[in-house]
Formats: sequence, C-alpha cells, structure tokens
Amino acid sequence: MCSIMDSGAKATNLKKLEYLSLVSKIIHAILPPKSIPASEKDAIQGDNGGLRDRDHNVDKTGKGSGEPELYQVYEGRVTRVMDSGCFVQIIDMNGKDGLVHVSQMSTRRISNAKDVVKRDQKVFVKVISVLGHKLSLSMRDVDQNTGMDLLPLNKTVVSNPELSEMKVTEEDAGFGSRMALKRMNSPEKWEANQLVASGVLSVKDWPLYDEEIADTMGYQEEDGDKNLEVELNEDTPAFLQGHSHYSIDTSPVKIFKSPEGSLSRAAALQSALIKERREVRDQQQRSMFDSIPKDLNRPWEDPMPESGERHLAQELKGIGVSAYDMPDWKKESFGKTLTFGQSSKLSLQEQRQSLPIYKLKKELIQAVHDNQVLLIIGETGSGKTTQVTQYLAEVGYTTKALITIMQIHLTEPEGDILVFLTGQEEIDHACQCLYDRIKGLGKNVPELIILPVYSALPSELQSRIFEPAPVGKRKVVIATNIAEASLTIDGIFYVIDPGFAKQNVYNPKQGLDSLVITPISQASAKQRAGRAGRTGPGRCYRLYTENAFNNEMLPTTVPEIQRVNLGLITLNLKAMGMNDIFSFDFMDPPSSQALISAMAQLYTLGALDEEGFLTKLGRKMAEFPLEPPLSKMLLASVDMGCSDEIVTIISMITTGNIFYRPREKQAQADQKKAKFFQPEGDHLTLLVVYETWKAKNLSSPWCFENFVQVRSLRRAQDVRKQLLSIMDRYKLDVVSAGKNFTKIQKAITTGFFFHAARKDPQEGYRTIVENQPVYIHPSSALFQRQPDWVIYHELVMTTKEYMREVAVVDPKWLVQLAPRFFKASDPTKISKRKRQERIEPLYDRYHEPNSWRLSKRRA
Repeated sequence: MCSIMDSGAKATNLKKLEYLSLVSKIIHAILPPKSIPASEKDAIQGDNGGLRDRDHNVDKTGKGSGEPELYQVYEGRVTRVMDSGCFVQIIDMNGKDGLVHVSQMSTRRISNAKDVVKRDQKVFVKVISVLGHKLSLSMRDVDQNTGMDLLPLNKTVVSNPELSEMKVTEEDAGFGSRMALKRMNSPEKWEANQLVASGVLSVKDWPLYDEEIADTMGYQEEDGDKNLEVELNEDTPAFLQGHSHYSIDTSPVKIFKSPEGSLSRAAALQSALIKERREVRDQQQRSMFDSIPKDLNRPWEDPMPESGERHLAQELKGIGVSAYDMPDWKKESFGKTLTFGQSSKLSLQEQRQSLPIYKLKKELIQAVHDNQVLLIIGETGSGKTTQVTQYLAEVGYTTKALITIMQIHLTEPEGDILVFLTGQEEIDHACQCLYDRIKGLGKNVPELIILPVYSALPSELQSRIFEPAPVGKRKVVIATNIAEASLTIDGIFYVIDPGFAKQNVYNPKQGLDSLVITPISQASAKQRAGRAGRTGPGRCYRLYTENAFNNEMLPTTVPEIQRVNLGLITLNLKAMGMNDIFSFDFMDPPSSQALISAMAQLYTLGALDEEGFLTKLGRKMAEFPLEPPLSKMLLASVDMGCSDEIVTIISMITTGNIFYRPREKQAQADQKKAKFFQPEGDHLTLLVVYETWKAKNLSSPWCFENFVQVRSLRRAQDVRKQLLSIMDRYKLDVVSAGKNFTKIQKAITTGFFFHAARKDPQEGYRTIVENQPVYIHPSSALFQRQPDWVIYHELVMTTKEYMREVAVVDPKWLVQLAPRFFKASDPTKISKRKRQERIEPLYDRYHEPNSWRLSKRRA
C-alpha cells in the first residue's frame, strides 16, 4: 500500500513539476520584464528543489552576485563589434553581457560602431532596458572618462508636489518608457485564462495585467483601450450654474456686414476657385506619377536593353524628388540677382528720348485730341507700345482706363506696385499668370520684377522686397495683409486693392479657429491706400465699387478681442483681482458666451475653483505669457519630470511655421520632413527637429538642406530662453525625460485634453466635446498612421476641419488627468456615444451609398 502511495505521490510531483515548468515557460515567453513578484518566482523555482535558476547566475559567496540593476552604471569590456552596435560584457557580473546599439554610443550621429569602439576596449555602460535575459546598454548617457551618469534617474518625484494639483503615478516619476505589452494570439490567451481560473497563475501575473486600471480592467485584452468609453463630466461648478457653455447655441462672430452682397459672393467664389485650382494641380501630378513605369530596375537587369532605355529609366527615377521644375517667374525673381536684363548707361529719360517716336510726341498728342480714332503704324522697337500710353498719361488721358498691373506697368511713370491678395496659393497663382502675360508681350516691354510676400516665405526671400529696383525696371510686390501695416516698402507708388483679406475667427461653441476670406473694412481700405506715395505722389486702384465700399464694408475691422479665445485674457484679469469678469468695462466688449467658455476652460484646467476664484495653480499659470493650456502643460511637466522637452515643444508650437514647402519642390520637402516624423505625433516631431538643429551647432545650411526655416528656429530658441528664465525665477525644476516619451505625451494631455478626438469608423475622426467630424492634416506625422485616439493643438477650417499638431493619446489618460472634464462611462449602461451611433451599411466607395438597395427603395 505504501508502495502504491509513494508511486502515486511521485507521479503527482512529476505532473506538478511538468505543469510548473510549462507555466514558467509561458511566463518567460510572454510576460513583460519585472512583472513577476519575487515571492511568486521563488515559489515556482523552489517548490521541489529540483528547479534551478539557470537564467540567473547568482553567486552565494557574494562576489559578482545579483543581476544588473536598471539605470545603473557598470564598467564593461567590449567583446564583439558589429556595424549596428557592439556587445559589452559587464565586469564582476559572471560574464553577463548586453547590446549597445549604434544609436546609444554617442550623442552625435554614427553610421558604423567600428568607428567608435574596438574589441577588448573598456567602457562604462548604463542599463536602460531588461527584457528577459537580454540587456540593452547605453554609452551615450555615461561619461566615458569618469563613469558618471550624465542622465541620472530622478528618484524624487517633484520639487513642488502640489504644483499642478495632479496625482503623479510611479510610472510618470520613473525613467524609461514602459514597453508595450506583447500581443497574444487566441490560444495563448485561452491558455493563460485557464491558468488564472484554476488558481495556478494569479491575476497580477496575467501577461496583460495593468496595475493602473487593476480595479476595473485588470486582465482585459490589449484592445481594451479601444473599447473604453469616455464621457463628458457634465457637473457644473457653482459659479457657472445656469451658464453651461454646452447648452447654449451661439453663432460665430459676425464679420460680414452684408452676407448677400457682391463682395461676400466674390469671396465665396474666390475660395471655390482656389480649391478647384488645387484639385486640378494635384490631379495632373497624380497622372504624371501614374504614367511612370513601376519596374525601373529591369533595364539594368536586362543584359541587352533597348537603345536609350537605361537613360530613360534613370531620368524617371529622379522625377519624384523635385516633382517639377521651379516656375519661370521664380527663376527670374529669386534665381538671379536683381541686376539682370538689358543694361544701359543712359538714364530712363534719355532712353525714352532716343526712341524714334519721341520726335513725333507733339504731333501724336494733337492727333489724339483732334480725332476719335487714331491708327499708329510703326517699326518694331520704335516705342509705339510703351511710349504712346505714357504720352497720353502725361496729359491725363488714362484716368478712366481699366486698372490692372499690366496697364500700370505699361502706361504709368516709374514707381513700384503693391498688390494685396489673401494667401500663399493665390499669390503664387497670380505671379505665374503675371509672368506669362509679360512674357507674351515680347522683349521690348520694360522688365517687371515679381516678388511675393507671405508669412511662410523664408526671411531671406522676404527681404528682397526692400531692395530697390534697377534703373529702367519696375518691381511689383504681391503680398498678404502683412504689408498693410507691418511693412513699409520704399518706392511704392501704386497700390492695387481687391478688397479682401483672410481673418482668423474663433468659434467658442466649437473651439474652432477658421481662416475666412472676408471683405476688408473701410479703415483697412484707407490704410492700404496710404501705402502708396510714402516717398512721393502715388495712386491706389480699388477693384470694387463705391457702393460696395459704403454699404458692404464695416467701418472698422472687428476687434481682435471679439475674434479670439479669451482664456489668457480672463486668466490675467483674475490674477489682477477682477473676479467679476461680466461687469468689467471692456473697450470692445466680447460676447458673454465667449467669457463663459473661457472660464469653463480655466475651471477644467484647474486654474479656477468651484467658486470661480483663482487657485494656486492658476496664479502660477498667470506668470507665463502663454495660453492657459500651454502653461498648464508646462507646470504639469515639472511634476512629471519632462519639463526640458515640454519647454522646447511649447517654443516650437508658438513660433508658427517651422517647415518651408516651396511649390516647385513639394515632394523633396516632404521627403526631408518625413525623416523627422515620430510615431507619437507632431509634438515629438518638433522636439526632434529642434534637438537635431542644436546637435548640428545651430547650423543654417542644415536648415536650408532640410527645408526648415532658420528664422523660426531662432525665434523658438528665444522663446525657450524666456520660459527658462521664468522657471528659474520661480525655482521650477528643468528635468529631462530621456527616452520616456509617455511622460511627454501625458504632459501634453494635461493641457489639451478638451481637444480629444476618436477615430470614426466611417471617415476621419469625431471630437469628444461636440462630436463634429475632423481630419488629421496631410502634413501631420500621423496622417498615414490614423491612431484610434488623438489630441490636437488647434482646429483650423480650410477645405475641411483639420487638426494641427496632433499627438497619440491613451483614452484612460483623459479620465486620470482631467477628472473635471471626463469620466469613464458606466459599463452596465449604453454610453451616450453609442446611443447616437447609426448602423451604416457597407458600400463600394466608387458607387452611390444606396446602390445596394432594391431599386424601388433607392430613392
């Protein structure tokens, strides 16, 4: 009997040993590092005394005992060198070694590891990742002479624990980004589920366990975040009772005096024409690329290619780099110096007098006076085209002529021309049309130098407008309203005013900034007219009627305080002690809805308390010359230990356009920009651009090579210095997060959580606040990735409602970091979003959506 019991016990122990061995293998294969509690591991390894830890060489004597600790510096020896990195054996660790990738060897860019290290070389390394038995090491974070850690782990969480009034988790305070959990297939999930259900594997040992949400989602699948329902927290603070900005329907600021007038219709037509020209150009470019053969390597693989086939393939290979050649008008304007064209030592008056027609000047004027119709026949080059019109202008015959740039150029005396248009695309199109017309008139027409001006144009090209035109030539400056008051250009005698401008209008209901083409005001029209004749007598040609000026234009431009977000203004008034904002005597009072929206935003950011008074956080936010979301983001980054990166990101965002995308080199500029793209979003992309520029010693040639505006980077550098000086004044820590991009993403979320959007199953995204359809801008780093959840810096209305500066976000962060604004929906009830969803039938994108229906139901 004993024998039978002994054999049964042995069988049971053997089965248990095999079972525990299987559990150990599963855990080592799919469990993220450091997620097995020490007690659990000891229980598995020491249950029978027969399982020996072969993966960890633990010396009982103490020499070389233990495992390499994360973020500690050790002395090591290079054992093997490859092109992509090297293996380093840690001394006094019983032969434990790890990999140093080439990107972790130095702060500068290295193409081959053999250029930096050699075999048997002694180095100092830092453990930056432990994945099972594999170590990832870094040399760039350690001083190789002294072994000092250049990027030490910040053990203390924050210097001001209540600065941002936000709970900082242990993960936020640590260093190093937590690696994504390994994806499991269905059999693995089922097997692990059975282990948990049987009690062999605890819930905390579940491979996809997340301790942050252990109470509600302890062992959900990794796709659980996609199913997390986030709802708005509709609890209204006491000071906003009865003024909820979600319940009031308001219209945007009225910027059209007469919405049905001729100027309004012309503005709408102008926007439609711009869109049509863009679509035609894109279609032509797509057709060109579609016509290129796809297999361009065949001519080189073919030992007997056709004559010229290899040359053709070589030419086609480079066609996508430059897209198309620079337009001729840009070659003439920017490709050379301003001293091109025919040169003469004679003055302009002497050149005019040397023409054959000058001898007949008096007879021509008298003939025009005596006759209704006059035909002039002469040789080419006699001056009949250019001089007769000037003779007539001198005696006052052209005052009622049609006004165009061409007529001014051909008929008016010397003096430069200033034309006001609305945007870059319209300006480029006008420059091309003007160049074509001048070219069609022949070589005898006086030369016209075409110079565009808009904010996205590099400063080097903008400065060309201040250079005087050479003798005998005329300069035409085609500009946005930047030249209305910001710039004074000498030599401008003629101004052409179409009567339109682009204005940025903020809708407080939707939180949307829209660039709208609108008629200018009467005051702006007078300001534009004043641009002519600063250095001499001038003229202004207005391309609209007097009736439109009197009846369709507002007397003055809508004040900016009525067109922008009032968050910063409200915060500053609160900081100055103006608690009752509604009774404040504004010179141009904004709408009450705009004030309510601003105060509600400040409350959700934590700047105001339940009674509407300024909090400690709000007072700190008021010290920074930033919009409230940006200042909240900066203060939260101090708590999270990533303030160094956030300061740079804020500086880059507030600067404006960083990348320059010339029309003639769009494809090449896009390729250069794509090298900086980061999977986390545009904020990290801007950070990488600035850090790379700094690593290149603030090089201007590097900016030109990568289509980056050096002026914008220098401005960002100045903004960064200003913010750092304010942080130093208030003793705020400037800490780097290293490679922990998650902390940076969370800090961004603390400021822009109300700009969250979720992917729409049909098309684009839907904002969480208003459920309005929005789209990622084509220039974004996330345009091709289309993540499930994003936050954006701003929403701009052009052809669509585009999100600019987009970042990936985890939906559970919204609930954690913005409890005043978001809440997790009740899992036992249908969420508000799901109640509003409609089941859309699948259909072919190339056919009508209702083509699947029966014929009698399609209508």
